[in-house]
Amino acid sequence: MQELMDDLTINGYVGLADLPNKAIYKANVKFVEYVNNNGFPLYDCGKPLGATESGFYNMELQKLFNE
Repeated sequence: MQELMDDLTINGYVGLADLPNKAIYKANVKFVEYVNNNGFPLYDCGKPLGATESGFYNMELQKLFNE
């Protein structure tokens, strides 16, 4: 868990270019793949409010819906 928290910068923002290398992103990829491969129901709520770009959301769309 500490490795995941260490990936966050002081303000909690990780740049898009660095995101795929971060433990927190890799953990999210594994979670999305697990959910997708095991038939769990999925609900797309869209991007976080006020977000112009979300590396996590973009990855989730790609993994889940090939978008």
